[in-house]
Order: sequence, then structure tokens, then C-alpha cells
Amino acid sequence: TEHALLCDVCLRDIGSPAEHIQHAAELDRPPVLPIDGDPDFDCRRVECSRGCDAQFCSRECEALAQATFHGPLCPGAEPQAPHAEAVEAFLDHAHGTDEAFLLGGRLVALVLATARREDCSAAQASLALGDFCRVPYWELPKGAEARAACRDECATSLRLLRRALDGSKPARSAARRRGGTSPASFASAASASAAAAACSGGADGWPSLDEWGGLLGLLRQNALCAEVAAPLAGLLPLLAAWCATHARGGHAKKRPRKGAGPEEKEAGLLAEALDALPEAAGEAVRASALYPTVACANHSCAPNAEARFVHGTTRLRLVALRNIAAEEEITISYIDDNETGSRMERREALRDYRFVCDCSLCLRPPSRGK
Repeated sequence: TEHALLCDVCLRDIGSPAEHIQHAAELDRPPVLPIDGDPDFDCRRVECSRGCDAQFCSRECEALAQATFHGPLCPGAEPQAPHAEAVEAFLDHAHGTDEAFLLGGRLVALVLATARREDCSAAQASLALGDFCRVPYWELPKGAEARAACRDECATSLRLLRRALDGSKPARSAARRRGGTSPASFASAASASAAAAACSGGADGWPSLDEWGGLLGLLRQNALCAEVAAPLAGLLPLLAAWCATHARGGHAKKRPRKGAGPEEKEAGLLAEALDALPEAAGEAVRASALYPTVACANHSCAPNAEARFVHGTTRLRLVALRNIAAEEEITISYIDDNETGSRMERREALRDYRFVCDCSLCLRPPSRGK
């Protein structure tokens, strides 16, 4: 959300259009817009109750974030505090190397927050992750050197994450304090497949490096791309047209003349603000999300359904792309460009998923030249 103001939980628009322009163009103050104060355009904005830069669309989303992924990773209002510096170090490393670490860190924070709230071990709190397929993250790149470098980056990220989450690790549960037993590692033992995939180590309640790599691989193979329309996408052409109508001589890029009326001045200043916007300000915003039910759907290059997000919510719908017969398997596509890409291009795009697609499109005899 670098160029957009969106809720950190549900990706709903927050703030006013003027604030969106100020944020995207990095202006000192928001420009004056002809729609300022219109309730149809202004959206509620709630700041983090602990004082960090995170913003939300409602108190409900803010409370949910504090109780789950955001609370353990919130730097608070004091940027020089040791915890804030540790969180920033983790975030800076993730932004500079691989943003998969961001979602992985949130998932670890969510598990730890759940364990603390439910008074259980981290392994018990992560049972819901047990049935996801996964492969160590550093096995995905091609070549031994690339894999070794990826493993080193994962190790650095885990070290920074543990420092950022220091103090968030749950205390020993009541059962353990009474001498009861509990799973020894962060990895889930909810099923036979999960038990086989569980890594050794992590007995201190933190994920081991192998478990961290497995978690990142889980996200790489199961997370969905959530695409949200940019808040300014439909508004920018209308504002540009208003500027052209009210600016000096109909030229929005001309500075207001001396003695110009209020509307001409506002149009000229707004035109300058619009010119300062990066191209990305009107592009769709992409995020990642993990949905257990949808993750169960297998891939097909000729899918009969697709996942669609309900804008302004965290809900996801599976929408049929054609009539689906009784007992026919529901499939989705894990990749883009199914129709335009060649069979080899599709196989390369699916390489990280570790299977060769045998759908009807891939089994079809190739046409000449492909």
C-alpha cells in the first residue's frame, strides 16, 4: 500500500481523496478538492491505538489487528525504543530482500498471539496450518548458489523476527506448568502429513530455521494474490477534467494568474498535485492472503472456477466460470496467462508447485510452432 491509504486488515479505502493524493504524491498538505467534505467520498480512518503508523477503517479492524498479527509486531509511538528498532530492522530487511518475509512474520505473530490468548503452546496454536502443502522456501530457486543465498536470507530474517517478537512468545501453558505434555515444536502435528513435515528444533516455542523455511514455502504455494482497485483510479480522470475546465484559459498546467478567482487558483494547485502523482497511484493494489478452504482447490490451466475478493471485506468467493457438472472437481488456476502462454511457459510458471499439470489443456496435442 505504498501509494494508497488502505485498512491494514481488510484493505478498505480509508481517509479522504485529498489525503490519498497527499500520501501518494508526498505533499506537505492535502490539496483542496471540489468534493471535499462529501460523505460519498470520505472514508473513516482509525489510527493504531499504540501510536505507530498503521491505519485502519474501523475500531473493529484495529482491535482485531492488535489481538492478532499487528499487536506483537507493533513498534509503538517511540521509534527509538529497542522494540521499535528491532521491528524496523525486520521490516527493512524484508522490504530490501523478499516481501514474503512480511507475511511470514505476520503469520508467526498471529500464532504467538493466539497461543498467548488461549494459554497454549505455539504448536497447538498452529494446528490450522497442518494440512497445507509446503516445501522449504530455499528449495524453490534454481541452482545451488541461489538456494544457499536464499537459505542465508531466511536465517537472517528469522533472527531479526525473533528479536522483533521478543516478549511476545507465550508463557508456558497451564498444562505444561502442571507437568503435562505438549507438542515440542512450532510445526503442527495435526495430521500424519503435518507430523511427517514437522521439523526438529523449535522446542523453545520459536520456529526453527527449517520450520521458518517450511512456513515461507507454505505461503509461496498457498497464498492468493488479492488485487484491490486503487482508491484514486476512477477519480483521477474526473479531477483532471475539473482542473481543465476551471484552470486558466482551460489549461490545467498553467499557474493561476494574478487576481484569479478561488476556483482558478484551486484548479491550478490541484493540477500541480495531480502532476506529482506517480503512475502507480492509479494502479491496482496487490496483497497476499491465506485461505485454507480455497487452498484445497487443485490447479487447472482450464479452470472451472476462480477466487474473487469481496471489496472492503476479508471474504473470498469461489465463482464458477462455467457450468460445473455434478461430482466434477472444482479447480482454479495458480498462474496467469493460461490462454496465451505455451505449454512450456505454463510448466515453468508452475515449477514452484512441484507438479506437472495434466489438465485437458496441457494434454491437448500442441499446435504447430509450439
